[in-house]
Amino acid sequence: MKKNILFHCYIKNINELNESLCFGLKCLQNYMSVFDGKKVITITLDQPELFDHQKFSEKIELINLFDEVIVMKNNSHNRESESLIEMLESVKSIKNSMTFYAHTKGSTWSLDSCLKNWILSMYFFNLEQSRIDKVEENFISGYTTSGILKKDCRWNINGLSGEWHYSGAFFWINNEELFKYNWQTLVKGRMSLEAYLGQRIPTEKAACNFVCRNYNFLIDDLLWESEIRTPLIGNEEFKKYKEIFDL
Repeated sequence: MKKNILFHCYIKNINELNESLCFGLKCLQNYMSVFDGKKVITITLDQPELFDHQKFSEKIELINLFDEVIVMKNNSHNRESESLIEMLESVKSIKNSMTFYAHTKGSTWSLDSCLKNWILSMYFFNLEQSRIDKVEENFISGYTTSGILKKDCRWNINGLSGEWHYSGAFFWINNEELFKYNWQTLVKGRMSLEAYLGQRIPTEKAACNFVCRNYNFLIDDLLWESEIRTPLIGNEEFKKYKEIFDL
């Protein structure tokens, strides 16, 4: 299956890229060779009229690896939901393909060990080749989506609810299956991206590749210490994870 990517990137200040944003961009750049299909980036800015492709791509070389660059005004309430449907539309017609959705995480936060693990996990456990092979197997079997940190329980936050969700909202979609659903209807809001899949797709059609249980504590250092261990992920993946973490 062809592998597409949709990446929503909020940049607060191109002249002062914070450590969290830079680490996430490095993680993604490490895996860009995975994608042999369409590559779309949406850059959201508080002042989109200031976007200059040459200047931004000099600061963030990753931009040059995308086929299509969309520039939008940042909406601090709607966040990633502002661009989601337009981005999905861009890959709708690509048959026999799977699409990875990701976004900048913690771009206005300080980079502590918990956030660093969360950012890296979002990429590592979705984009390592062994994980992609499993995703593709699941899609051939008829699954609609795949991700990590799946909580299989009903939730309600800020008036939005769902039957399940991937914490952090990085995920793969099976293009042949997702667009059979009512995918274009979206009430935009802060948690709309997190709720999107669980409002449409039954949990039995949503695969999980890492932490596939209803963990009953917050995403903090305890989660990473308990899950990122050699007995659980194997020595080879553990060593590779730590190498990237220490970049």
